Amino acid sequence: MFKYLLIFSLIFCLNLSGSSSGKILAKQYNLYAGTKVKRQWNRIFSKPRKLIKLKLHKLTEVEKEHLKSYLINHAADSAQPEKAGI
Repeated sequence: MFKYLLIFSLIFCLNLSGSSSGKILAKQYNLYAGTKVKRQWNRIFSKPRKLIKLKLHKLTEVEKEHLKSYLINHAADSAQPEKAGI
């Protein structure tokens, strides 16, 4: 039982750190989730040319996933947009 509790706690903590690291990365690269809709963020992360333009190509795959997740979860058309009214 203790083993399962420990694994669950570890996974939960990693998920929380991923969310906050996405926000930190967004601030570092001056990206604001509410300025685009989910579809636009998906398009940016699917095209290497756009990643290079935003200087995101230097990030690791894990960092890109955290950043993409944060931006999509807080996009203008999401349930919790970063900026209201866009």
